[in-house]
Amino acid sequence: MREIAVFEANEVYRQGIVSVLSKEGFTLNSLDKVVSCHLKYDLFIIGFSEEQIETCFQICYQRSSPLLAIVDEKCRSFMNEIVFKAKPFSFFHRASPVSILLRAVHLTIRSQRFVDQKVAPWLLDVYKRGPETKLLSDRELSILKLVIVGNSNKEIARKLYISLPTVKFHLKNIYQKTKTANRKELMALYSNLFIE
Repeated sequence: MREIAVFEANEVYRQGIVSVLSKEGFTLNSLDKVVSCHLKYDLFIIGFSEEQIETCFQICYQRSSPLLAIVDEKCRSFMNEIVFKAKPFSFFHRASPVSILLRAVHLTIRSQRFVDQKVAPWLLDVYKRGPETKLLSDRELSILKLVIVGNSNKEIARKLYISLPTVKFHLKNIYQKTKTANRKELMALYSNLFIE
């Protein structure tokens, strides 16, 4: 049985997470304070908020398992800190439906990265300031954002109203500029921004 630690300041929201994930067969432990997070869990879920930011970071520093960060619009002002100090493996938007939360949990617990599409633009803003994307054009950044959230080349072409060969051309440039050989290596490069 998989064990998940949950830290969320909003009691109602935390109870909702515990209820949903318990029905999925997970064992959940609510973290009320930092001292209990030294235990080994399969996944940490932390709801970031400005009021609890220091406690969130303290839990992040002590964890030894993947972190699923729950964020919302209020977190945008300190998203850079969340990305580089907390180093989450996956991101979920607090207002997204339960089905997205379940997908995020199942992927993250299997060490597969998940980025909620509502959060992806915020991460892209953080990436724009990072060294790996300084040389990317605006179009390449748009494609990178869609790759990060798991879109196929065909989906990218459809969403950006460009041809499939154009997507492949830009991806080739992205791989070259980021010194990666393929999509898998590109995802590994960006995962490194979130994992110690």
